[in-house]
Amino acid sequence: MRRQNFPVPKLLCNTITVSATSKYPNLLTRLWRYAVLFLRRPDDIAFLAPSSRFLTRKLAGLPCVKEANTIVELGPGDGGITRDLLDEMQSGARLLAIELLADMVEVLHSIRDKRLIIEHDDASELAQLIDRHGLGTVDVIVSGIPFSVLDEQRAAVIVEAVFQSLRPGGTFVAYQVRDEVNGLALGRFGKPETAFVPWNLPPVHLYQWRKPQKPMSPCVSDT
Repeated sequence: MRRQNFPVPKLLCNTITVSATSKYPNLLTRLWRYAVLFLRRPDDIAFLAPSSRFLTRKLAGLPCVKEANTIVELGPGDGGITRDLLDEMQSGARLLAIELLADMVEVLHSIRDKRLIIEHDDASELAQLIDRHGLGTVDVIVSGIPFSVLDEQRAAVIVEAVFQSLRPGGTFVAYQVRDEVNGLALGRFGKPETAFVPWNLPPVHLYQWRKPQKPMSPCVSDT
């Protein structure tokens, strides 16, 4: 079920612009931006507030992140998790962040790290974006995309793109309020490892899949 869009006064919309040369915003500014965008684009933003430090540290501290050479982040928002991923990544690793919302992309550009590649695009274009930057198969894909509010076919396309983009043995990590992504990924990845992160607004479930060595049936039909 799609959320209802609420009209947002123009004055509020104008207060969230960030220059590409700006420093990373403080917490109050980030909270304000999320609240406005949640009202303006409820189907495209997963949370009413930025990811908590408990969540960002848990994700960035995963062994697969520390060992990865190539990471993709889908729906990074304003980069809270992105920054912690960069802190924990190897010095020679690369991180491709794919964000749909222009307001969030502006903030992402305030993160200064030569390992970070930012794309303003849809997650369904994952394969093309990876090819554009010559990243090859990916070690880890982290997703905060709200699968529960996506059209079912679009969500299935994204999950299939994730599967195809990961190397065998690569890891798909998703943090979600609801469990729709689990049903979508089950046919391709099998059962996930799960964890619950209560200290987040809202609390989230953390799903972690390892791409199997032996192919499983696709979740998107050719018809």
